[in-house]
Amino acid sequence: MIEKRVVLSQIEVQPDGTIQVRLEKQVVEDDVVLSREYHRTVITPLTKVDSQFAAVNSHLAEMGWPPVDQAAVARLRKIAGVEHTPGVKKMHRERIEAADKAQREEEERQAAILAEQQAVT
Repeated sequence: MIEKRVVLSQIEVQPDGTIQVRLEKQVVEDDVVLSREYHRTVITPLTKVDSQFAAVNSHLAEMGWPPVDQAAVARLRKIAGVEHTPGVKKMHRERIEAADKAQREEEERQAAILAEQQAVT
């Protein structure tokens, strides 16, 4: 019998605490993998694992694939619990705030240039 399954195939923890997850979507017959393709997601230090995998499972369902096994999600939840310390979360939040500030400053700079150009013409 041919079946589709989704298995956790790779977990990578980055130095900034981001957890990169690779899932393998497999078409299997009699325990022989006939085809496979990858599906990836990322769990940042500020991401809730359950919320991320609710979104992943919804996306998989839209494509006709079964959800990620709850044991795999539980494993990722444990890893996130170890890696996503208060210090790591604080650093991630500060990095986001700095990037947002830099973007706002750039938008203000561009608006000032545009206003100056319009005033000249």
